[in-house]
Amino acid sequence: MKNLFSIFCSGIVMVFALQSCTQPKVDTGREMASIDSLAGLRVVAYRDSLRMNCMNSVMTLAQARADSMMQTAMKKTPGKKPKPKPVTPTTPVPTTTNPKTDKMTGNTQSTLEDKKDKMSGDTTKTLNKKKDKMNSNDSIPK
Repeated sequence: MKNLFSIFCSGIVMVFALQSCTQPKVDTGREMASIDSLAGLRVVAYRDSLRMNCMNSVMTLAQARADSMMQTAMKKTPGKKPKPKPVTPTTPVPTTTNPKTDKMTGNTQSTLEDKKDKMSGDTTKTLNKKKDKMNSNDSIPK
């Protein structure tokens, strides 16, 4: 009985071995290429659907904003334009002080003037001050 069982098991193993050897050769490279192309197509389709979803939401928000802007423009009544405030020209007082010593002594007038000049767009004075500062730094002994 033991011999019969071992012969039967070895016969089954032989059948599986012969069957696996006689299978036609499968080109895994072609299969992998087809699987990759299908996966690539699915990824592209999913990416496009997400992009379209995003664009739809952006367009919806843009349309809502444009509608609200149009409504506020329609609500405005045409009236008199406010008169512009008269601008009094200020003549800056030229100062030749060192900004470092001004900070230590508490003289903040030049810094206020600098800020006003910066806000008004006068860049020539600030450039001159930067040049003076660079020149004064060169004369400091190290």
